[in-house]
Amino acid sequence: MAPLADLLGEAPTCSADVQIRGPVVSIFPGQTVCLSFELESGYLVPHATPEPYADSVVLRRHESAGGAEPRMAVFNPFALPIKYRAGMRVPDEPRYLATSSCSVIPGGVSSELWWHEIEEIVVANFHFLEDPEAMICN
Repeated sequence: MAPLADLLGEAPTCSADVQIRGPVVSIFPGQTVCLSFELESGYLVPHATPEPYADSVVLRRHESAGGAEPRMAVFNPFALPIKYRAGMRVPDEPRYLATSSCSVIPGGVSSELWWHEIEEIVVANFHFLEDPEAMICN
């Protein structure tokens, strides 16, 4: 597996002010969120970590100038593919909107891209995909 710095372009610095509400993790512009997980009743329960440990899922959010074209990179340190659900809050919209997300290959990075401003991205329901053929974006 390639070093995390090679996959993400540089060694990540984990944000200290991570918001986790139950299983829901918020990611704001410029944040890098590092997560560890506990397995509880078949579910991966996220916890923020102060640095990217060998078993940390890392989510990095960045925008081009002016907040356009938000992107989110997701690093999967595990030997199985992971999947998660995603939503977003956009300007002038009080509720969260669903958005697609892609499975992340073992030891790899996925990259999500949107073409409009996003105030907050939320992710939840992290789980392993037992079937490698089930790698999907939805």
